[in-house]
Amino acid sequence: MRYSFDSFDLDTVAFELRQQGGAIAVEPQILRLLIHLIEHRDRLLTRDDLIAAIWQGRAVSDWTVSGAI
Repeated sequence: MRYSFDSFDLDTVAFELRQQGGAIAVEPQILRLLIHLIEHRDRLLTRDDLIAAIWQGRAVSDWTVSGAI
């Protein structure tokens, strides 16, 4: 799936974020978070939703989640 917003293109199959044609270096976990937020943009996601989806339920601090966002 490919999403375009502003000057960015997000390719979920290639697992790549591009801006104006150039690849942007993004940590894999941050990219997974971005993909998850975009794919669920039609609803409110709680911190627990994000932890379950991105961190697979592992115990993480509030700072970890906030920092990733």
